[in-house]
Amino acid sequence: MKKKVKLSCETRRVEHHKAFEDLEGLYGFILTCLDKISSSEYRLWDPKSVTESSGIPRQLTEPKFYIAFQVCKYLFGFTKSLSIQLQGTNMEISRAYEKVSLLIEELRSIRKKAETEFKDSFNAATDMTKKAGDGEAPLIAPCTTGSQTLRSNIEADTPEQYWWRTISMPSIDCLTEQPSNRFSRRATSAVKAVKLVSTYVSLLTSDEECNIQEQYRDDLPNPSCFSQEQRLWKRHWATEKSNQQTMSETLEMCSDSLKKLFSNIVVILHILLTVPETSASVERANSALRYVKNVFRSSMNEPRLNSLILMI
Repeated sequence: MKKKVKLSCETRRVEHHKAFEDLEGLYGFILTCLDKISSSEYRLWDPKSVTESSGIPRQLTEPKFYIAFQVCKYLFGFTKSLSIQLQGTNMEISRAYEKVSLLIEELRSIRKKAETEFKDSFNAATDMTKKAGDGEAPLIAPCTTGSQTLRSNIEADTPEQYWWRTISMPSIDCLTEQPSNRFSRRATSAVKAVKLVSTYVSLLTSDEECNIQEQYRDDLPNPSCFSQEQRLWKRHWATEKSNQQTMSETLEMCSDSLKKLFSNIVVILHILLTVPETSASVERANSALRYVKNVFRSSMNEPRLNSLILMI
């Protein structure tokens, strides 16, 4: 069965996981192929390809490559399922924040015991050297000097400790920081209204109510009555037996009369349901633009282009 190495797409995070899996499976074959090209026994390749194929294997067989590859593969295992869901269109924003919070907590837990967690990645990197034909080549650490600016110059007692400090720990910190920034407290304030869901409405504090009212004031049909409406909303769900944990389920449980009674809250829930958890859908639309705006439609006006984009 033929298999190709996938390109690591910058916008489709799921492709990162697939690219790592394919590269690991084809690693030995890639080195063999590059060796054949660099030898150029039958002069089938141009000089540029021969030169490049001679330099790439050196980079793919360096200790830092083995370590970085295995560390990234291990850490990406925690984000793969979440990446698939976030790039879809079926997850509510409230669920997205919950799952991201779980991921961040787990990464912080790994950070506290990073040295223990790194042992498996170090052993996997050692095994990976066998595919390069090096047997069990030791993953030695570079020499440290008094002053160094071109690479990490961290003192360590063993090579394993060196690679743990220079690659594993910074990778964990970077992966923890990215979702923390994307789903930061400032961004979370925009979706505080998820606590209007029937199951969590009792946890809503007075300060959060004020923040919600201020955040959505311009969109509310009756903003002056929001505080009173919120108190009635809490009392309604306190008397009703409800286990709805999403905004869509809460709206489905509301009859037409309830929607008229709690018009402000219904508007807020509808707004939150239209908020995407990521920008993946927008990025996909930009990627598909080349199919709409091609050489045969170079004179297309803007209204027609906008209408065709909405159909994608």
